[in-house]
Amino acid sequence: MQERLSYPTAPETKGRKLFLQLLPPSFVAGIACRFIGKGLVPEELSQLKNMITRMVQGEHICISKEAPSVLGSQRSKMHCEGEKNIPSSGATIVIGNHYQGGLLHDMGPYFEAACIVHDGRTAVEDESVREPYALVQRGFNYAVRVGRLRVHIPLSLFFTGQFYELVIRSIGWEFVLPPKFDNKGQITNRQGLSPSAIRRLETGGAMIWLPQGQHTNHLEFPEKAGDFLFRMRDKDIQLVPLRVIRKDQDLLYLLLGKPIHVQDLPEADGTVDINDFVQTCIAPLGRNMT
Repeated sequence: MQERLSYPTAPETKGRKLFLQLLPPSFVAGIACRFIGKGLVPEELSQLKNMITRMVQGEHICISKEAPSVLGSQRSKMHCEGEKNIPSSGATIVIGNHYQGGLLHDMGPYFEAACIVHDGRTAVEDESVREPYALVQRGFNYAVRVGRLRVHIPLSLFFTGQFYELVIRSIGWEFVLPPKFDNKGQITNRQGLSPSAIRRLETGGAMIWLPQGQHTNHLEFPEKAGDFLFRMRDKDIQLVPLRVIRKDQDLLYLLLGKPIHVQDLPEADGTVDINDFVQTCIAPLGRNMT
């Protein structure tokens, strides 16, 4: 019988009761697996359903320990280069682009990155600090195309938001509210980043942040990402650039560059020039693949 792995010093995961918690956990897990379990073999799908059931029940899950058994053979479709660039300790932000349409409904690269970052932080003894956390959007407003029209699915944001909150509580990550964009692709709303996300960095944590906004194929980040980094400039934080490249239909490359201190980021007009950083540190990664 396989031993259940858990976070030895789990962060607080209690919160308000969610509607999905009123439903049988195995039922919620079964529905979720239909959406995010595509491509998994039966054994991996069973592992995923078991993990989601425990998430709905409120058990804390350590992703770096459990993701490998869920991803299983799918990890061969995600190739990583530059793992040595992960700092062995200290406050770290792994920042990169977000490729839409990946394994586990876009969550596969997050899970794989969490494993890579955890394994690279060899000088951190406290597992609750060594284990990275990601910033994840709380739900999605799904739409289907009917002819030339995009028709939004009623209540999709409500149900996906509830599910993502359950997952994020369980794995100890942090969520932000879904963005609203203007016609230039800039985020116009406050996304409600929790102060705990900053506190965890201040105590030497590692954050995975893929702030690409509208998931275009162009490496352009919203200006708000630069504003956030500008507010972090007085802190001792290393940034590790990450580029995710999709090759063919199912093959993903996760390419990590050399770290740069937050104080060395380029400035423009009283903020961090985020897209200068992107073009200087992220775009060159895997340039021969594109």
